[in-house]
Parts: sequence; structure tokens; C-alpha cells
Amino acid sequence: MNKRRTSSGAREWPSLLPTVLLSRNSFSALTITRLTSEGQRVMPLWTPDRNAVLYTSGGRTGATQGFLFRRRADAVGPVDTLVTVPRGIAELAPTPDPERFLLRFSATAALPTRDIAIWRMGDSAAADLLASPKFHEDSPSISPDGRWLAYVTNETGQDEVYVRPWPNLNAVSQSGGAQPVWAHSGKELFYVSKGSMVSAAVIPGATFAVGAHTVLFSTAGLRANTYVVEPGDKRFVMMRAVSAGAAAGSQTEQLVQITNWLSELERKLAGRAP
Repeated sequence: MNKRRTSSGAREWPSLLPTVLLSRNSFSALTITRLTSEGQRVMPLWTPDRNAVLYTSGGRTGATQGFLFRRRADAVGPVDTLVTVPRGIAELAPTPDPERFLLRFSATAALPTRDIAIWRMGDSAAADLLASPKFHEDSPSISPDGRWLAYVTNETGQDEVYVRPWPNLNAVSQSGGAQPVWAHSGKELFYVSKGSMVSAAVIPGATFAVGAHTVLFSTAGLRANTYVVEPGDKRFVMMRAVSAGAAAGSQTEQLVQITNWLSELERKLAGRAP
């Protein structure tokens, strides 16, 4: 089983590929390759060919410069700076077009709301996609069929999940919502609301429609601000919140990528009762 870990003194989030996060006690058994060493580097995202990782310089509120980087997954060669923008890049999301990516900008003194932009590989700037001067827009996520954009906005006075087909707008959550992630099937939209993971059924058709909302499980004790839905849409990979005492004894948060992990997991689960 091949394993790589990216590690720095900065916080690093799991990528949107199947990722396993191991306890610190497991690190001694790993062969690691460090991809970043330039300071705060966040939001890792695999390129479609799986040969490189994109990541950003982070989206600290007030940042007046943000960078999108690319590094080969084997850490050979230099880090490529793909684009520089006049705001921090707090989120990075793929689109069905392998040349286009969604960026979520942080707020600045001149632009006090968080906004979503689209950037095409090779362009020297990103174009605003959802950029209200009064409300925040966060957490962009495009459906597997490429027809719908889910995102979060606070235009009602609280965070709610919306879905936007071009150019209409549809509310999905009913009493607060954040962190929307599409099911691989495209038939559900998951989001976090009031300490619970919720599934909103998507009704197929020419226009977007939402059916029943189902509370799946409590997110208490979990860091539900970032998570991965496994293929099959039955399991979620999330980070468990670390207690204050445990956090004090840790040096840094670390991201572990494990390839070929499913076969090892199946071996460990062999013989166990379901």
C-alpha cells in the first residue's frame, strides 16, 4: 500500500478524492512525501489526470492577494503558480470541464463579502460568478451531471443552501444549511444543518426540484466544515474534532493520502459482523 502525506505548519484540508485520515500514532509506519513547505497551503484538489495537486495560499479575511498553485504528486520539479488574484482564495472546487475551477474569495476591506468566481486554466484572472455586494456566497459544488451549482448564501439572514441552474435560483435547505456536497448519483444533495447531516432528494426533470429532506446523523464531535462522500453515497469521511487537551499536545494538523487503501480496509473488515 502506497502512502503519501502532505505536512506543514499550516492547516491543510482533505482533498475531494477518497482520503483516509489516520491518527498521529499511525504516522510512524508511513513513507511520506511532503508536497508543501512555503507556508500556509490549503484546499488540495487533484487534477483530472491524477498526476498533480492544486492548492491555494488560503483565504484569510482581509488578504489582498491569493495564489493558486500546482505541484506534481511525486513532488518532483518546482511548484507552479497558476494565477494570482487580489483576494484570498478560501475554497477551490472542480467543474465538469477539466480546464475550469470554482474559487471562493475571502472578504477584504474594499470588497466586504465572500464571493464565488470561475477560473480557466491559463487565464491571468478569475471572473466573478456569484458576487453580491451585500451577502456572502460560499461552498460551491457542481452536480455530477454538470447542470446545477449548489452553494451557500446568507441573503435570508442565515446561511442557506441554494441550487442554481443557469440562470435561475432555487433554495434547498429549509432552516439553515451549509457545506453542500452532491451525491455521486446526482439524486441527493447533502448539507449540514443545525448539527446534523441532511439529505435533500433531487427530483429529476428539466428544471430543478427538491423532494424530501432526511436527517442522516448528528455531526456532534465532527468537523463537518469539510467532508467527502464515498462512491455509493452510503459513507462519509470526516475529521473528528480534537479536544483542547489533545490539540495542545499536537504540533500540526496533517493530511494523509493513502492509495490502494480499499483492499487493506476489506482485509481488516473480513470476518466482522456487518
